[in-house]
Formats: sequence, structure tokens, C-alpha cells
Amino acid sequence: MPMPGAVAPLEVSPASAEAEAAYRRLLRVIRAARGMFALVVVESAEEERRHFLERLRGDLDKEGLRLEVITLGYRRWDPVESLGDLQDPSFTVVALLGLEATPPGPLATPRPERPPAFARLNQLREVIERRAPVPLLIWTNPATVTALQRHAPDFFDHFAGIVRFPPGAAFEGEGTAVDTRMLRETETAVGRRGPRVGGIRFYEEQVETSPEGTPQQRRALLGLAEALLDLPRLDALHSAESALEALDRALAGDLEPEERARALHLKGTALDLLGRTEEALAAIVGAVEIYHHLASLRPGAFDPDFAGSLNNLGNRLGDLGRLEEALTAIEQAVEIHRRLAAARPEAFLSELAMVLNNLGTAHENLGQREPALAATEEAVVIDRRLAVTHPETYLPDLARSLNNLGIRLGNLGRREEALAAIEEAVEILRRLASASPDAFLASLAISLNNLGIRLSDLDRAEEAVAASQESASIRRRLAASRPAAFLPSLASSLNNLGNSLSGLGRREEALVATEEAVEIYRRLASSRPDAFLPDLARTLTLQASLLRQLGRSSQAAVSGEEALRLVLPFVERYPVALGGLGETIRDEYTAACEESRHVAEPDLLQRIESTLSAADR
Repeated sequence: MPMPGAVAPLEVSPASAEAEAAYRRLLRVIRAARGMFALVVVESAEEERRHFLERLRGDLDKEGLRLEVITLGYRRWDPVESLGDLQDPSFTVVALLGLEATPPGPLATPRPERPPAFARLNQLREVIERRAPVPLLIWTNPATVTALQRHAPDFFDHFAGIVRFPPGAAFEGEGTAVDTRMLRETETAVGRRGPRVGGIRFYEEQVETSPEGTPQQRRALLGLAEALLDLPRLDALHSAESALEALDRALAGDLEPEERARALHLKGTALDLLGRTEEALAAIVGAVEIYHHLASLRPGAFDPDFAGSLNNLGNRLGDLGRLEEALTAIEQAVEIHRRLAAARPEAFLSELAMVLNNLGTAHENLGQREPALAATEEAVVIDRRLAVTHPETYLPDLARSLNNLGIRLGNLGRREEALAAIEEAVEILRRLASASPDAFLASLAISLNNLGIRLSDLDRAEEAVAASQESASIRRRLAASRPAAFLPSLASSLNNLGNSLSGLGRREEALVATEEAVEIYRRLASSRPDAFLPDLARTLTLQASLLRQLGRSSQAAVSGEEALRLVLPFVERYPVALGGLGETIRDEYTAACEESRHVAEPDLLQRIESTLSAADR
């Protein structure tokens, strides 16, 4: 079967997928800030604003919350007077519109003077907080957000977050090109990290000022944890301990079921970032149980959250080697995402592609290679269609799916097709990494690592070494500053580099690279044995092979025996998925023993033979 090629673009706007994520974030921020003052900056074009305001009004009404909309203008420009005194602030959310229409005129042209409405916001934050102790949505366009930051920095410093709806998310309307330009300018002025860091400051302040043990404080703790984990992944690694502390404090109180489910979901994420996989699994199981119950009470309302937690459950089960259970959880997540994508493709197709990639991995881990390929091919088709229309958003997803496709095809012996898929992924990621190295260098290293494997499969040894060396070089730089994040991937690249160098007959160099990989995997396996012992065994086997080729068969036998002893429990647990690895290690061990006259351990050989024979039956 040929690799999926170019396809027609989708009939829907892919920007809506970004908008759906933005809308869910907006709801979470509002829920976390219920009953307290919180500035939420929402930027969108006018058509998107009307569309999502109406949707927000309906969703808040279902939760017993009232949306009050206040519209400013040229004559009614004072936001403080317009807010007045609100009734029942614990159940109110205020949307303040029209800031861009206040005097002295359009804000698209930069001017040195401070508009009076912005001056009032900057000077009277305390008055506004007393009059409106509620979530306050300042909903305007991107250019006005830039002006707000410039002219009301003191007010802006106390915001809970920025939510951006991309142009074209709800309608194809006039002015989209202008809004896109202004969005880029705003992101340059504000910065992508700035809003996240501002949200952290806001929630930290709310945690300190809210009475101990109150619902307001618990919601602020939940918001703080979410803001900490919403940082770019490498920064989130450093924030995970703080997020976990906030979540434990929140969970100690009487949270609403949906809040408790969200807290457990986030706790699972934090624990996984910290490498505490067993505890992460327990938290995710708790989230899944609550979301399952909520979804049964309100069909459709919690399906995205339920599916997301099921997907995470599958990933954590897979990390712990519970492969059949992992497959079951991810299959359920795929089933829900299929329903969601059928009803709203613009919002959920990209998420369907993501869980299909995970489904492919779950099948692959169990040795089910044809179903693994089918799931990954479907993900590639979806991501390619999305990338045709919206490349800046979906090209990274396409590269991820192509990388997985190359692995699936290679495992089925379709080597030329596998190489073509990986080469396309590398080409995409080189372009992305040249423009944004911090965002895409790690992904480029992954694809280069797999490119080296695919080139080795085709006996293109010189090219394989070059790809593996480039991958290891990138990962070594990344691991120097972020060892927790990148040491596992560095070990993988070193292992593949050893294989590639061995293919060129450069065995001493290959052994140096492999021994470094063994050392890294030993350290990793000491804290996460289920995750890294099979990798350590695999790398020890390569070490044994290289030692034999260098005439050091006695040392090879020692490495081979350790590898077999380490991998046996895993092969016994998953004979279909890991039987091939067990057989390779057995053969390398027995060959080294014969060459060195080392006496093989009979119990080890008997156990592996029994396991492999049972798997064949």
C-alpha cells in the first residue's frame, strides 16, 4: 500500500480546533475564579466574539452562572461607572466589550497619550475589584490588547490569563487578514510566556488573600496548578512540584465533582512529569472514574474531558507495561473522539489524529503491527488534510504522524516506504526548527534518530551515521540544560549511533557510544525500572555484540547474561510484544558463551526457551 499522499483540504476551518481549545480554557479560568475578582483578557475578531459570547452565555446558565455584558463606546467610555454595583456577585461573570471604541478614537494607530478609559483601568483597579468581585472578561481585538498592556500596565499585571480566538474560528468574515496581522503584532508585544506568567502571579495572589479552606482558595489553587502546567513543557517540568503542592491542597477540600476530576487529571500530569508513574496512574484513574460518572449524568457535556483522561490513562498504563489495559483505554478514547469529530470535525479532528497515533503505539507495543499501521495511516491522512489548509498550525502534527508511520512501516519490513515517511518528517521539522529552534529542535532530533534507523535498514551506513550523529548532538545539547527531559532520548540516539557505526566497521567508536547509552539507561532504570529496563537490556545486547566483534567474548558473555536476566520478566509478561527481543538476547548470550567457554546459566536459558515456546503455540 502506498504512503498516503496529497489530499484535498477540509471543507471546515481548521482554526476552529484552536478556538475550541481556547473556549475550553476560558471556561476553566472562569470556573476557577468564580466568586472572586479575576481579569481575563479575551481577544478575537468581532464575529468570533458574538459567536462565542452566545455559546458562553448558554454554558454558564447550565452551571447556575449569569453572564452580564457591558458595552462601552465613545459616549459611555468609563469602565468604572459602567460596572456599577452587581447583584449576587458569586453567581455573575461580566464581559466588558467595546474598549476599542472609547475616546479618543480607533486604537489601531499608536499614539503617545493614554486614552481615558485605559487610564481609569490603570488607576482604579481596587475600586473595580470592590464593585465587581467577579471574573471580568475584557473582550476586545488584538490591537487593543497591545494598547491595554502599554497604557494600563498596573491593571494588566493582575490578570488571570489571556484567551485568544484565532481569526476565522467561527465565521469567514471581512477583516480576517487585518486581524491576523494584528494577532502577530500582539504576540510580539505581549509574548507567549507573558500571559502564562501573569496568570501564575494572579492565582498566587488569590491563594494568599483568600480565607484558608474556602471554595475561593481551592479554586485559586486549581487555577494556579493549571497555569504552572500550562507553561511550555520544559518549563512545566520545573513547575511540576509547585503544581503538585497546589493540587494536593485543593484536593484536601470539598471540591465540586468536575473540579475534583480536573484536579486529579492535572495531578496525573504533574506526577508524570516528575517520573512518578505509579502515582500518576492512580490520579488519572480517579479522574477517569469521575468523568465517566459525569458523562453518564450529562451525556455529551463531558465527553472531551472523559476522552482526554482515557487517553492519558492509556499512556500511563503503557509506561508501566500494562499493555492490554493501555490498549483498552485508548480504544475507548478513540471511539469517543470519533463521535466528537463526526459531529464537529473542525474542533476535534486534530485530537482524533493524536489519539490514533497513541492507538498505533498501543497496538505496536503488543506486537499487533497491522492494526498499528492502520491507525497511524489514518492519523497521517487527517493531519495532512489539516496541514493543507492551515500549515502553521498542523505541520508539526503531520511530522509527528509521519515519524510514527515510518516506524510502523519499518517494523513490517516495508523499508523504502518507511524511509520516505521519515524523510518527509525530517524535511518539515528542519523548516520549523530553523524558524523556532526552541520549539522544534527536540522533535527534529526524534525524526533524525529514526532516519538513522531506516537508513541502516537499507544498508546506507554513511548516511545513517550522519543522521544518528546529528540527533545525538542535538540531544546532548538539550540534555546538558534539561537532563530529566532529554537523557532518555540521548541514550536512544547513542544506541542507534552505536548500531550505525558498527555497520561501517567502526567498532571501537560504536562501543564508546553504546557504553555511554548503557550508563544513562542504568541511571534511568534505577528510578523507573518498568520504563527503562527493557531499553537497558537492548543496549547491553548491542554492547555484547560489539565486544564479541572486538574479540572480548568473556566480557560479552557478562553483558549478555545481564541483558537476559533483566529482560526475562518482561518477555514472560508480554511474550508476543517482546519475544523477538528475548530471542535476540538469548542468541547473543549463547554465542558469547560458546566463544569464551563461559558457562551459560541453565535456569535463564530454560526460562527463555519455555517462554518463547509458549508464545509460538
